Amino acid sequence: MALSIVAAALIATPVSAQVDVQASLSRDAVRVGETVELTVVVTGAMLGVDAPRVPRIDYLAVTSTASSTNIEFVDGDMRRTTVFSYELRASREGTYTIPPMTVPIGNESYTTRALSLRVEPPATTTPVPPDGSAADRDLPEFEETDEPDQQPDEPPGEIDAVTEVDNRSPWVGEQVTLTLKFLQAHTLRLMGNAEYEPPSTEGLVAEPLPEEPQRSTTIDGISYEVATRKTSLIAPAPGEYTIGPATITFRRGFTQGEETIRTDPITINARPLPASGRPDDFSGAVGSIQLGMSLATNEVRVGEAASLRLEISGTGDLRQIAPPTVQVEGDASVYQSGEDRQIGPRETADGYKIGGRVTFDYLIMPRSPGQLRLKPIVVHYFNPKVERYQSAQTSPATVTVHPGEAGATVAETNGSELRYIRESGLALKARAPVTSRGWFWLLQGLPLVGLAWALRERSERMRRERDPRYRRRVEAARHARRALSVIDLSVAAPEVYHQVDEVLAEYIAARTGGSAAAIAPDVAAERLLEEGAGEELATRVRDLLSRLRAGAYAPGASGAPAPSEALDEARALIDAAEGALR
Repeated sequence: MALSIVAAALIATPVSAQVDVQASLSRDAVRVGETVELTVVVTGAMLGVDAPRVPRIDYLAVTSTASSTNIEFVDGDMRRTTVFSYELRASREGTYTIPPMTVPIGNESYTTRALSLRVEPPATTTPVPPDGSAADRDLPEFEETDEPDQQPDEPPGEIDAVTEVDNRSPWVGEQVTLTLKFLQAHTLRLMGNAEYEPPSTEGLVAEPLPEEPQRSTTIDGISYEVATRKTSLIAPAPGEYTIGPATITFRRGFTQGEETIRTDPITINARPLPASGRPDDFSGAVGSIQLGMSLATNEVRVGEAASLRLEISGTGDLRQIAPPTVQVEGDASVYQSGEDRQIGPRETADGYKIGGRVTFDYLIMPRSPGQLRLKPIVVHYFNPKVERYQSAQTSPATVTVHPGEAGATVAETNGSELRYIRESGLALKARAPVTSRGWFWLLQGLPLVGLAWALRERSERMRRERDPRYRRRVEAARHARRALSVIDLSVAAPEVYHQVDEVLAEYIAARTGGSAAAIAPDVAAERLLEEGAGEELATRVRDLLSRLRAGAYAPGASGAPAPSEALDEARALIDAAEGALR
């Protein structure tokens, strides 16, 4: 009976605390061109939390994203908080409503409240083109300067535009800066403002860079006003990419029709990263980075945790960096407890570059007294300036572990208190003892089976709560199947390919350990082979990822499957991988 009560108590233990999801804006009002931070905070969720998708809102562009996770232990209970941050840039005045966002958590979905943002006119009012992108705003007032500009090969007309890139043969993952210059002679007066349509950058990861102030220059004795717009472009895979023409539409007067000028298209050829010298644990980071480590304390007791923070900073697409492995010599376990990525344009000596800061938090849990030695942590990256692989690493560190407080002891017993009744009557001799019956032992065993099952479930639940990597691995298939089931086939085919690609890449990253951002088709095949999947399965995964990315980044490319076929293939590959990786 006692065993049954214990089993019932264990089974009734709640899996997670109450979940709370809140959304907020850093301020209620901004001016045109300014940014506001949208934050979604999830507390109390022990299972995996998927990032909410910000709905598309005209004239509100998402310019950067970040996320962080923090795990605390309060009075023996684990409390997890996940924060998603989105930077929004407003390009037209008005009042905007950000509709409720859905946050998937485990098998359930939670909805945030709607938010309202008021966008006021800029200090110097400038009309905005209908498409509302930040880079498309009409040109502001020029700042006068006597500095001569670099003159083009052919003198411009009264109004002209030109686009150029700083590198036509970048490495995969290396930033290319696209520059558009719009020139208008001081003697030319237009009716209204010129309308600007940015160049297409299909297949490239594009991110607008901060706008430069307009200026004046003199070319062949003619004074011009020059507006400059710059965009960061990153090629996610080797191959040839075409940057389409930018279009400027304007009208000289009421009696004259619209005129259009277009820039010349530009072709860039992205080179694959060299195989020579590539480290085995290279995760795809391209740029220049620095690595720092800090320990909250160098002395702990058994049962306490030592907090470690790893900070990676520099230039490059730091979204490609996977959490480094922390190795400890000694009797201890290491768990990743948090992650924060702040990525966006940053000013350098060579102009604005994409970069920022990524922090990873770890908990080191000692199991016995002694010395723990943290091995140097190494992060490899490819530096396009010197065209070779480099690494950043931390120094070794030591943590002293003191004995913890004395634990409870189990009281000893003198043995069994059972006493057998001496057979002295006919009835006792005629009836076999109940312990000789099979059903008796079956009933006795049921509570034990229930207890064993409850202990196993509780152990599994606690392991998932303590070890985010283990939880991510064992729940990968369930999350992937659920994500595939909600993909809407009625949207444009490139969007379907992009969503299926994200789901499949995240599944492979979760099953093999790493970051989904680093899962290129070849990397996916290599990791599956290392985990024991067959060559046929690895090849099928690589081919599907290649076709999905061709369809997502180059619409109309040959080889892209139909959207419904892409979903079916992804489901089949996940089922096959689950059988092969058990």
